[in-house]
Amino acid sequence: MIMNDKNILAIDYGTKRIGFAICYQQTSFSIPYITLENNDSVFIKIKKIVDDEFIDLIVLGFPKTINNYVSERHQLINAFLKDLKDNIGIEIILVDESYSSVESVSLQKEFNIKSKSIKKTKDQNSATIILDRYLNNFR
Repeated sequence: MIMNDKNILAIDYGTKRIGFAICYQQTSFSIPYITLENNDSVFIKIKKIVDDEFIDLIVLGFPKTINNYVSERHQLINAFLKDLKDNIGIEIILVDESYSSVESVSLQKEFNIKSKSIKKTKDQNSATIILDRYLNNFR
């Protein structure tokens, strides 16, 4: 098994909430971290996470395009990506996030997790799926 040599923060961007997951150095698994409201202070909070957790790399969920079609969601994530680069200043890699939210909810329902809990953790669990997709490239 190949071990990770960086602390990695995964982000599942949403217009209302942003989910985060982390994979710490020398491990090969991701863990849900936190869900934040997407508001004016979000980049200050992300910078604090990056500093507090010694993050070396950010993995940002980005939906696949079909026939180079750029949707409103792509435009929103691109704007967030630009702001992230301007405010945080570490390496950022885009990873396909297609259906990560659907997969997250489905997995939680499989384990009989209550709807209220699913809503609270869906975004950070989606970030965990995005991070797992990135890590699977090295397994």
